[in-house]
Amino acid sequence: MRGVIRVEKVSFMLPFDLDVITAPVSVGPVTLTAPVLAPVVKDFDPRVEKLSFKLPAKDADAEMFLHDLLDGNGVQVEIDGRTVVTLLGCTANDIPEGCLTFEFED
Repeated sequence: MRGVIRVEKVSFMLPFDLDVITAPVSVGPVTLTAPVLAPVVKDFDPRVEKLSFKLPAKDADAEMFLHDLLDGNGVQVEIDGRTVVTLLGCTANDIPEGCLTFEFED
């Protein structure tokens, strides 16, 4: 993955009710496989939490974009034009290097 990260503010309407979607509960490291509809993680704290994603090998050279939601209460992580996760409770500036990691599989 290239080392380019761009931060933008965008307007985004989620295609589902946020009250229905909850973050997976776990103790320790978690690997999320991004489905067609990107998961929404509520109350994500990038100071103490990390996420790891498995993505197709074709995305290995894709750029990653972080899009702040207009209300300032979340950020979308986009790779190759596809939102892989929406993190609520933080902004793009809150996410330190190494907080989000990606594994690429064939």
